[in-house]
Amino acid sequence: MKKNMDINLFWHPCIRGYCNTKESIVLFSVLKKEGDSSDEILFYENSLISMAKDWEEIGDIKKFIPIGWLGYSGGYVLYEVSSHNIFLENMDVDGEVEDKPIANSLKELINNMNVNPNIREKEKNKCCL
Repeated sequence: MKKNMDINLFWHPCIRGYCNTKESIVLFSVLKKEGDSSDEILFYENSLISMAKDWEEIGDIKKFIPIGWLGYSGGYVLYEVSSHNIFLENMDVDGEVEDKPIANSLKELINNMNVNPNIREKEKNKCCL
């Protein structure tokens, strides 16, 4: 009997919550197939590598690196290499970022994200934390 690899998936740890934005932020969310290495997950469709390639087509990959996306609009969450600040993509101008960072570091972003276990219920009710 042929083993179906698509069934054997599990979530790589991710961080999901709200921080300085009305949309939920999703960081590091990756599906991993059983038997694949941790390096292989980086090359999956919609993973960090493919996200970086997509951003590179419209933005400056040397200045900003995508580290996640907004849960509703799909806009990028971007790490500025020089300052370590975290920005959101400017949804009105391709390849540009918002004027002000949402956090001064990845650590600050993660520490300030509200990851309340009831977040799914609040999203369903269209409530922002």
